[in-house]
Amino acid sequence: STLTTTVTSETALTYELSFLNPKLVDVAAAEIEPGKKPIAVRLRVDFKFDLNQTVDDSYVLNQDLTNPTVTIVSPRDGDRVPTGKETDVFISSFDTYGIDQVEVSLDQGASWSQLENPNRFTFTPNPATPLEVIQIDARAIDSNGNVGFATPVQVVSFDPNAGEPRVELLLPDNGAEFHSGEAIEVEVRLVNLTDADLYFDVGGVESGSTSIPISRTGADPERFVVTTALPVVSEDVVVVLRLQSSALKARRYVSVLFDDGIEQA
Repeated sequence: STLTTTVTSETALTYELSFLNPKLVDVAAAEIEPGKKPIAVRLRVDFKFDLNQTVDDSYVLNQDLTNPTVTIVSPRDGDRVPTGKETDVFISSFDTYGIDQVEVSLDQGASWSQLENPNRFTFTPNPATPLEVIQIDARAIDSNGNVGFATPVQVVSFDPNAGEPRVELLLPDNGAEFHSGEAIEVEVRLVNLTDADLYFDVGGVESGSTSIPISRTGADPERFVVTTALPVVSEDVVVVLRLQSSALKARRYVSVLFDDGIEQA
């Protein structure tokens, strides 16, 4: 190992040593608790006139500080689930030292329920609240107490007698070119829905996008055209049209060209 010395002031030095930790089983010291042992450290500094100073310290060597990985395999974010019927949630988890338990929450982490089967969880959406956004969170705890969290998944419940809700963007075509601030026709389809929001994500960035409310009555056609203006941009950019109702999303992307008008009279 190489000892690095750094002068921090006229009377102080900092010493740094790169050191490869031994395996836990090769450390003779007794365990502080399962999977943890102390590593003794001694620093001796020699001064002039045969003087020296010794400082003893220690740090804890842990068997494992890596969080386990956990993924919600199914359903996917934005999927629809029928009310009054069981919905299966399939979960994948892994850790080198083994998974101790897997937990799931349906109230955004406010309370967690341990699963008997770590790969599967079942719940029934409430029939009284169709079109409810349900967030599924999952976490895994390994044998050393490390916790890993899955990316949350949001699903939308629907009344199976009424049919599955959907949002669709039919026009413009992907890759179509328009000019800055140009008025365009956007063809949408709302299935078993009456309201949604249209966003223009400049550069594909959702944050900061303003929404355009879109609605229809129950007697109106599911498929209809909305005329609106594209954002004003200062350079050529890709804009993502995002139609969204709660967790339901549809996207199209277009190229918007910078155009500040006609220069000549």
